Amino acid sequence: GTWYNYLSPPATFSATGGSQSITLLPGEYRVYLNSQVVLPVSLLNFSGRNNGNINVLNWEVANEINLSGYELQRSENGRDFSTVYRTAANGSQLYTFTDTDIKLSQYFYRLKSIDLDGSSSTSSIIKLVGPVTSLQLAATPNPFSSNMKISIATPVKSAGTLTLTDLSGKQVWKRNVNLLPGVNNLEIENLRAISAGTYILNLLTPEKTLSIRVMKSL
Repeated sequence: GTWYNYLSPPATFSATGGSQSITLLPGEYRVYLNSQVVLPVSLLNFSGRNNGNINVLNWEVANEINLSGYELQRSENGRDFSTVYRTAANGSQLYTFTDTDIKLSQYFYRLKSIDLDGSSSTSSIIKLVGPVTSLQLAATPNPFSSNMKISIATPVKSAGTLTLTDLSGKQVWKRNVNLLPGVNNLEIENLRAISAGTYILNLLTPEKTLSIRVMKSL
């Protein structure tokens, strides 16, 4: 655009891109903006709620010019995200998605807005927590290399034991844990010395035993 000084003597300043710094003398100024300038999409609100065995996500936007669409991403630990829903921008200000693939009591979500030129922006992260009605076990990342984050949800206070065994049943790691009602998060560290391959992560409690398959990478 161009800055115009309507006082005497007249002067102009052209800004062709990027940030510009100028010093203006006292006087009255008018600003001309190029009509081709497009502002990015504005995310007015991104929220969600748990409704028993489903999570409902909503977002409200403005200025959907040159916007391709949205990706809703989900994580079990708030760090490793994967896309669970994609939708094209359709000019609507309100969008909603119902996540019915709920196996844990706690999930993290974020929203990615994608422009037609491939550029993107990502929202802040929200966490949705549902009622814990049964014992649940999850581990990320999977495959893991050195560290592994474990999430254990339980409806009752309990003591348990975590073990990692190979497919022959040989135990390569063990830890006793004290669990509180709700979601319990812990991290296994220094697993790099374990050989690459497939292992079974077991959780043993007085109420129930759970097992999940995990992979150790090189």
